Amino acid sequence: MARRILGPAQSLSSSDISVDQKLTIDSLKATRTLAWQTFARVVEAADLSITKPDATAISVRIPKVFTWYSTEDVNRLLSFSLGQIPAVDLNAGLRLSPDQWTKSQAMLDAELDTLPLPLQKKWVRFFEGMDKPQQADLIGLTGMNRVLFSPELIGSVARQFADLQNCFPADIKPTSETPYKPCWSEALPKTSVLIKTTWLNTESGFRSIATDAASLEKLMKNPDASWADAALTQAAPSPEKILTATNAGRSFVLGGMHIMSKELDDWLWITAWWSADPDHDFGEDRPDFVQKLGAPWNQYKICAVSSYTQNRAELDAMEKDHPTLAAAYRAVLDETGASWCSNPYIEKGAHNHKTNCIGCHQFAGTDVLQADVISGSDSVALRFPNLGRLKQRSDFPTDYIWAASQGQTSWLDTLNSLRFRTDSP
Repeated sequence: MARRILGPAQSLSSSDISVDQKLTIDSLKATRTLAWQTFARVVEAADLSITKPDATAISVRIPKVFTWYSTEDVNRLLSFSLGQIPAVDLNAGLRLSPDQWTKSQAMLDAELDTLPLPLQKKWVRFFEGMDKPQQADLIGLTGMNRVLFSPELIGSVARQFADLQNCFPADIKPTSETPYKPCWSEALPKTSVLIKTTWLNTESGFRSIATDAASLEKLMKNPDASWADAALTQAAPSPEKILTATNAGRSFVLGGMHIMSKELDDWLWITAWWSADPDHDFGEDRPDFVQKLGAPWNQYKICAVSSYTQNRAELDAMEKDHPTLAAAYRAVLDETGASWCSNPYIEKGAHNHKTNCIGCHQFAGTDVLQADVISGSDSVALRFPNLGRLKQRSDFPTDYIWAASQGQTSWLDTLNSLRFRTDSP
């Protein structure tokens, strides 16, 4: 129903940002500058024209990212896409054409109209007593999906379905130490983005997380701590100061959001979190164009990484203009040189406060489980030093994407369960 109401997934706006890969990777300042730009593009408002059951149309604004594809959407899109390809072409591994991909998206948008009448009536009931749904209603309607994927990313994966299916003979994945081939012969587009979110039920109480230098220094000294040790209980922020969603009469707020964006070969890794103190430490360098987005986006802080290591010497220059940001980074960077980026609302488990995104995702497409990397046990520490933060691989089978091959809802598992194996008779 949500897809029927929201309509097509909105493409990421074309960017005229010129990205110097080496400069960005070598500079924390450049990485954060690009990260703020990408953050703004992802949360940019899209104007939707929504047709109601009475055939009238209304206009509603919603952050573009919340029109993107959920895991369930991806499963159906793969089914629609490969269902259009003749068996002989499937067996030959021929690529999905652009027209076929466009048709698959249209089939998903209109899928509700093909379902039994009781399901279609849910669409009617949603609008009963609601003259015009608000942004919070529409975000809540989607079920506040934990993971969302940009249409450009899924389109590329669908077109190259055979590459992924043929990547792991007998479904055997390489070990963390084994060199391996890339699963896609064609590079994923620069507009490939995936996000992971954490929504908080305000009725269960709300806790802000302290990310100032003193709090982080205390947190980092305890190897068995978690972000919960930096939590401060407080009243939930007013709805206009935090992104809000309503579902079944209950209110939820967006605590944090990971953003994984393909501007760089090894991706740009951004994580944003709400803060009661938004203009210090990791929000101190928020640029004017993000500040002008207004609430709630000027209440979110970010960290970002584009490489596995971070030069602490950069913090001396950063300190001149952004002293609390430099101090916060000094608290989380250690003598190993490993980079850092962790979200206090998403990375909730023990040890997770000392991780970074790129370090964990480098093992995607291998036989490694995400939980193994950060378990903190002595045996795992030998296999994944620094909680996996430092670079251990030189190749990345699924280009850092866990969803491609791990779990029962992975893209690979979905393709196989649909019996669209290119090696079948």
